Amino acid sequence: MDLLLKSSVRSIWFAPYELKVKKTRQIRYGSLLKVEFRDGKTGHADLHPWPEKGEAPLKTHLEKLRKKEFTNLCLRALAIARAEAQAYTEGFNLLSSLKVPLSHYLILDVENLCNVDRILNQGFRIFKVKLNNPLKRQTQKLLRWMQDLGSLVKWRLDFHIILNEQQWRQWSEEYLVKMDPRYLDFIEVPFEYQECLWRQYKEYPLALDVWDGKNTLPVSTLVWKNSRKSRQELLRKKSANLFQRVIFTHSLSHPLDQLSSAYFAARFYKIYPYLKEVCGLVQKDVYENHEFTLPDKGPFFPRLAGKGWGGVLSLDRLSWKRFFSRFG
Repeated sequence: MDLLLKSSVRSIWFAPYELKVKKTRQIRYGSLLKVEFRDGKTGHADLHPWPEKGEAPLKTHLEKLRKKEFTNLCLRALAIARAEAQAYTEGFNLLSSLKVPLSHYLILDVENLCNVDRILNQGFRIFKVKLNNPLKRQTQKLLRWMQDLGSLVKWRLDFHIILNEQQWRQWSEEYLVKMDPRYLDFIEVPFEYQECLWRQYKEYPLALDVWDGKNTLPVSTLVWKNSRKSRQELLRKKSANLFQRVIFTHSLSHPLDQLSSAYFAARFYKIYPYLKEVCGLVQKDVYENHEFTLPDKGPFFPRLAGKGWGGVLSLDRLSWKRFFSRFG
């Protein structure tokens, strides 16, 4: 499949971008790709590595593309661009006939969480909290919010492996017992996925992010990022009964990634409607607004007019630079 995809490419252009995190002013770097295929069709995708997750920095991916080499992240971008290329040529919008699931509200800093009434009034009923150090202080703040909001909100906790198994055991004995299980949806990768260890915690609502481990043991919840793993791999896991629930999220990157994530989530749930869940497809209050920021519809995914991903993105006006042409 990868070989066929690579051989189908004629030309690739790139357009780097920067995203500024609201709270910390940190700059994140990515690049949009425009891919022309040998059949004359053209599609777009986002390339946004996370070095913090062990991925090579953007510069490395771009240098390899310049040499006509493809990292796994670039291959996923090619597959996403191919999906748009087909739709754009045939004149339809990828999301127009699909029912995109609702989204949770992502909290990057629970200690400074504010405007909760506004968030609730928009319709959000599931909050996902990314926990970091100092963990004790953040957990105490989280417990206060859980107590204050009660049945109004369900919570998803994302540790992204900041603990080892012993630290997780201590944390759960001290804090998890204070959380009402009715309002705790799942706990995402509190410590590194190892089958022998995770097997001991089957009674806990643990979730595995595909970024953080390749599950051989069935897990309760799988968090799936289309920009990192293929739809075919997800279907194989489904056939092997390696998860009970699957939650689709974007990769905290460009709105183009949100659109493609929404598309692949909606397609999957159309096939398996009984698995449909509230996902993480909208991106609110994370980055400062920019020219491609999607309309704010609360937990509802916005509908964009136009072919492919939607003409609102106005990708044609970017200053595209060509990597190569006549690949192969």
